Amino acid sequence: MERIENLKIVVPGEFLGDVREYIAGEGTYVSNGRIYARILGVVIYDTSKKMVCVKPIKSPILPKKNDIVLAEVISSGDSIAQVKIYFVIKRRDKDLRFIPLIPPFSGLIHISQLGTRTESVSTLLKVGDKILGHVTIDAYPPFGVSLVGKSFGVVAARCSICGTPLIYRENDLFCPSCKKRNPRKISPLYNFEKFEELFRKYKEKALIGMEVE
Repeated sequence: MERIENLKIVVPGEFLGDVREYIAGEGTYVSNGRIYARILGVVIYDTSKKMVCVKPIKSPILPKKNDIVLAEVISSGDSIAQVKIYFVIKRRDKDLRFIPLIPPFSGLIHISQLGTRTESVSTLLKVGDKILGHVTIDAYPPFGVSLVGKSFGVVAARCSICGTPLIYRENDLFCPSCKKRNPRKISPLYNFEKFEELFRKYKEKALIGMEVE
């Protein structure tokens, strides 16, 4: 009997199980006795055959209007910031699911969509910042992304001077090395360790997937 784990989507390189428990099926590979996803798809555990496989997603997941997304700032100017959208966030009951987009999609944040007044986008968004936003334009890439709303903004950032992870303190971001404020459009969900780790795992798995292919 096949068991689909809540339509769980896995990315290349994601751990699925041990060879002592399952047979590695289609869309997987084995390394050091551990089974990993070889492709982007839905993981399926066949309990009758004790096999795990990954069925490919034939149509790419695309960000849609009003979707909540996680992205990384790749450039920031006076009126526009360019971002790469890596995750779409979906709510299932009380849980949040971070669905990886492979490949990531391009997005743009216009100064009018920052959610706060400023003379330049680059004052409040820096290259490398991880941001939580929502999609406003989904006709075709680059997608329009907005930070308007209390929950949206930067969720992980480094000091623009020394590169030290910034600390969220009293509704502001502070560099413990430079002892200086780093202005940003901040999300109250700011958590450097959590979101940096999420992006790091994404990039590692994507690299493993390319190597396997």
